[in-house]
Amino acid sequence: MSSLCGAPQVHCDQRLEFIWLVLVLVLAPGGFVPPLGQAAQNATGPNVPLSPDEQAWLDAHREIRMAPDPNFAPIEWIDDRGQYHGLAADLVSLIEGRLGIKFKLVALQDWDEVLARARSRDVDLLPSAAETRERREFLSFTSSHIDLPGVILTSTAGSNAWTLEDLEGHTVAVVSGNYWAEILRDKHPGIQLEIVSSTTEGLDKTSSSAVSAMVADTATAMHYAEKLGIKNLRVAGQTGYSY
Repeated sequence: MSSLCGAPQVHCDQRLEFIWLVLVLVLAPGGFVPPLGQAAQNATGPNVPLSPDEQAWLDAHREIRMAPDPNFAPIEWIDDRGQYHGLAADLVSLIEGRLGIKFKLVALQDWDEVLARARSRDVDLLPSAAETRERREFLSFTSSHIDLPGVILTSTAGSNAWTLEDLEGHTVAVVSGNYWAEILRDKHPGIQLEIVSSTTEGLDKTSSSAVSAMVADTATAMHYAEKLGIKNLRVAGQTGYSY
């Protein structure tokens, strides 16, 4: 993780932010939630009291189709065997156990397909989706169960601190369909967006200086940079936004 904290002018508290993300799920309201990785085995907490109407709805909807983001580690992802993992997956296991239900996992190709299936009503539930203006047209949202701050990533070839305003006129990588693509398009139209298919593609382009920067959330960027062994990236600034 330290490879993303190479700029001396940036306060490298991203590791603390990630630890906080974990605590959000571990220290849940109403009591202790099992540690990450144990939720699937220990998802039988106190049952949620349901009204007759709520119970009737569940009885009438035995199949609730759930489509996670397949490439959003460590929040959620689907492995090569079609298994669902991540912080959101543990939360889903707790919900299933306490409601006495089982969601139907729909494994899709990428986030663009997830959103398209949600818009066409081919899936019913997205376990971890940020609320945006465009998505409110076809999705209803719960209150947030996790908070992910956005950062500006650049290669270590530079040393300047960056803000979104500094990126005006520069090419910045964002994942297709991602929250950041909509935010930058709406709030910072002067930034030239390089739409990439995945976080790994964006990190590769940033590492090689094919783009000036990438905007992503801290946890996901750190996870994939470590997985890929990319060591020449740094957090050059904060976006001021979180999802």
